[in-house]
Amino acid sequence: MRALLDQGRLIRILKEPEVSRILDRYAKALFGLAEKSKQMPAILHDLKTLVQLLKTHAILARVMTSPITQISELNAIIEDLAQKMAFDNLTVRFLQTLANERRLALLEPLIHSLETLLQRMQNQLEVVVVSANPLSKETQQSLEKMLSKKLDKKIAMRHAIDPSLIGGFKLEIGSYEIDLSIAAHLSQLRTQLQG
Repeated sequence: MRALLDQGRLIRILKEPEVSRILDRYAKALFGLAEKSKQMPAILHDLKTLVQLLKTHAILARVMTSPITQISELNAIIEDLAQKMAFDNLTVRFLQTLANERRLALLEPLIHSLETLLQRMQNQLEVVVVSANPLSKETQQSLEKMLSKKLDKKIAMRHAIDPSLIGGFKLEIGSYEIDLSIAAHLSQLRTQLQG
């Protein structure tokens, strides 16, 4: 389960660019197949449902990500789960491919890669707003409108709280981070005063 939830062990074994390349390869392959038949939303739902199930059933997660579990057993588990949870046939084939390649531990980051591909196709951009305190609805809407206009994309905003920011906020847009927090300004001042 630990490998599935945080992928810490797996990502430490594989260098970051290699993990990213692996994720991209699987995500693009599934995305291409799913988009042709307009199944992407259903497949994403199936995969997210499975991840939630594995988070609540640690033993099942360990079995599915263990290197000693036989591939035939993994495929049987996938078939059983798919039947009980009414998964799409393409979802089942994809999960079996991951099982055959021992990549089930990458399921959660794969979902993120698929969502990113879907957002790109829909001209949408995910923005994470991290603030010290909850932002008002008006502030969120204003920020979303301004970002949408500046970036010429539909914005999908998520909000997270981090009290260590003291005040202000930071934006995470893809691999970019814009830090407008009080903590960042204090850190810059500290650096300038010491230097």
